[in-house]
Amino acid sequence: MVNPTQKTKLELNGEAEAIRNLLGCKVKVGGRMSLGTLKVEGYEVIDAGYGSRPHVGVIQRYGEGLRIHDVNSGALLELVGNKADSLWDFEGATVLVNGIVVGPHLVRVMSYRILLANDSGNVPPSG
Repeated sequence: MVNPTQKTKLELNGEAEAIRNLLGCKVKVGGRMSLGTLKVEGYEVIDAGYGSRPHVGVIQRYGEGLRIHDVNSGALLELVGNKADSLWDFEGATVLVNGIVVGPHLVRVMSYRILLANDSGNVPPSG
């Protein structure tokens, strides 16, 4: 186990690359230590500055809506609201969403941050 007060070099590959875009967030990481470096195998965003857990997942089109499979809760969530509308061209991107649950599996997006671009490399500004 890594001492939480000790600085540790992280090795980020694949989905773990998203950690580079989590500045200001409280994050819990897991992985394997090797030669003084933590090879990150998973992460969980605990707080993104709003006092509640954000939702993190890959944007997917589903009929007339956008969804993410939230890696923090395991739930399939539909993103709604004006802020969500600006994410339509970024299917396949990993996004962090702060929002309000407004119904069963419905989250009104209040703000978002793209953590990993989609295959086209499109990255919108955070909203």
